Amino acid sequence: MKKISSKKQVALIMMVFFVPLVGLLLCYGVYSIHTLNDQVALSGESALQLYRETVKRDLSETDYFLSNFLANDRDCAQLRYPAGSLKAHVLGVEVVRKLQSQVNVRPYLAGILFCSRKNSLHRAAYYSRSYAYAEKASLEALFTDAIENHPDCHTWGWFLREVEGRPFLLRILGNQETYSMCAVDLDYVDFSGVGEQEDAFFFFADSQGIPLTEKPRLAKKHIEAAPVEEAYSISPNTGGPESRSLLVGSGLGYGGLHLIYAMPYSGLLMNMDQIQIAILTALAVILLLVFFSFWLLLRYWLHPLESLVGAMEQVGSGNLDVQLGTSYPTDEFVRLAKTFNHMTRQIQAFKIASYEQELEIQRAQIQYLKVQIRPHFFLNCLKNIYGLAQGKEFDKIQDMVLRLSEYLRFLLYDDRTLAPLSAEARNVRNYIGLQSMCMPEPPRWTMELDPQLEQTPAPPFALLAFVENAMKYGAAPGRTLELTIRGSLLEGGGRTYAVLTVRDNGRGFPEEVLAQLNAGGLREGGHIGIQNVCRRFRLLYGEDCEFLFSNRGGAQVEIYFPCQLPEEDQGGGREP
Repeated sequence: MKKISSKKQVALIMMVFFVPLVGLLLCYGVYSIHTLNDQVALSGESALQLYRETVKRDLSETDYFLSNFLANDRDCAQLRYPAGSLKAHVLGVEVVRKLQSQVNVRPYLAGILFCSRKNSLHRAAYYSRSYAYAEKASLEALFTDAIENHPDCHTWGWFLREVEGRPFLLRILGNQETYSMCAVDLDYVDFSGVGEQEDAFFFFADSQGIPLTEKPRLAKKHIEAAPVEEAYSISPNTGGPESRSLLVGSGLGYGGLHLIYAMPYSGLLMNMDQIQIAILTALAVILLLVFFSFWLLLRYWLHPLESLVGAMEQVGSGNLDVQLGTSYPTDEFVRLAKTFNHMTRQIQAFKIASYEQELEIQRAQIQYLKVQIRPHFFLNCLKNIYGLAQGKEFDKIQDMVLRLSEYLRFLLYDDRTLAPLSAEARNVRNYIGLQSMCMPEPPRWTMELDPQLEQTPAPPFALLAFVENAMKYGAAPGRTLELTIRGSLLEGGGRTYAVLTVRDNGRGFPEEVLAQLNAGGLREGGHIGIQNVCRRFRLLYGEDCEFLFSNRGGAQVEIYFPCQLPEEDQGGGREP
């Protein structure tokens, strides 16, 4: 099972409770905002539909009037055919009079233009407001170009044109060489009594949503485009909150013209009641409380817990000096920190006491092992002296007693755990000398000790046990025992090791004993000297020492243990 930290656990627990609540409140807030905006847009759409139908009705009536006028008016009917100039002039005056009466009652009409191609007659009736000559000339030029160069212009329907910077909605109708063009001035479409909100207004836009009217007011509100497809839109907040507007649009179906209703938009709370505002405020407060509660958990729970876990991990790695601070804001953690600090101090005290006790045990074991070695050697020496006395070899007895006294002096007055290898070499020489006096055929032996190892400390009687073992098991009747004793240096792994080697030409170790020796465990009661040496080295050096036992033309023992060479050479080696 995958483990997760306490922080993640707390975060997950908080998410289980808070995420659904916050999500519900967010959904409610978003839903409320959209609902309110939809309601505002719906009220604007009502006003928009009212005036949209009014504009469409006016355009439809104008279209019907022109169609009926061209089809049924008697004066128009006569101008379909060639007439004298005077008669054509009189008929033209009557046509203009009738058209003017219609223009005067429709303020949104800039004018109605009439043309009889059979009589080359061009007349126009304009609304009483003043239009610049350039505007009139441009309208008339547009009308003339359409009927001269586009015979199908009467099929265009209503279309938008901008004439001298002013937007017009135009309609051309024709009947047997008589044509009429109606020009609706979009700037003068009447929207009086628009809405009940202050600063609400209508404006026209083309099929791309580009405004055609009310450009100064739209520029002040930074509105550059209007909705064409959407139900409503909110203008960008580029001119400050007071300049924003909610735009509702609808197509008129005439020349790609769209009617847009712009209402002031003060923000999300403009139409909310007190209960809705209170709910949104509660939502914001809950979101803040979520983060605040998580911060409280971090400070009062998670951070102290994390420091406690870190301290326990350090203790587990062996660092007992770690101590926890007691400045936590939570009483339980303060008590826990004090208890932890007291526990680590007690563990340190127990560890020191245990370590000292272990040292005492090791010292007792080493002394005991040394005592175990001494009786073994003394008994052999006494047997040898007894044998010499039986043979009445008094000179050898004197020499042996002198050698033994030197050996006993070292043994009785040197109670050190470690002794220089030079002293160990002297003891070995004395021992071999003592043994040579009692053997029918003295052994041949050599000793080579690296000069740098003479002052290297080692457990006393380390070499003697293996030399004694070689004397005891290596000698055979009719064969001279040969001993080789060597001390050398070995560099490896950035450390210096002393290598002590004892080799004889005897029968070697039995296979069973050899396997036990190399496995590191001998049965109790056998080879006491070898066991003592191995145990003493391991008590002193632990896993840093190594024993290798082998049979190479006889028994061979190699001892590897770390050594620290003196800074200066203490002397050379000695020959046996």
